[in-house]
Amino acid sequence: MKEDVPSSASSTGTDHMLDMAENLVTQCKKMVSTADEFFQPKEKWEAGKQFSRQHPVVAFFAIILVAMSVIPLACFCAFAICTTLAVLASCLFFEGDYPS
Repeated sequence: MKEDVPSSASSTGTDHMLDMAENLVTQCKKMVSTADEFFQPKEKWEAGKQFSRQHPVVAFFAIILVAMSVIPLACFCAFAICTTLAVLASCLFFEGDYPS
C-alpha cells in the first residue's frame, strides 16, 4: 500500500528548492557586482568618450576598423552555419529511412 506523504514534507522540499534558488540568485548578483567593480565599464565608457573628444580622427579610424572587421567575420559565420544546416538536411534527405 501507498503511504500518504504529509503535506509538511512536500512543503519542506519546496522551501528547500526556493532557498536554493534564492541562494543562487544572491550568488549571481554578487558575481555581477564583483565583475562590475573589477572591469569598471562605466568609467571605461566615460574615458573612451573623453578620448574620442580629444582625438576624433583616431576614434573614427578605430570605429571604421572594427566595423569593417566585423562584416567579413559575420559573413563567414553565416556561411558556416548555413553550410552546416544544408549538410544536415541533405543527410536526412539522402540517408533517411524510407518505409518499404
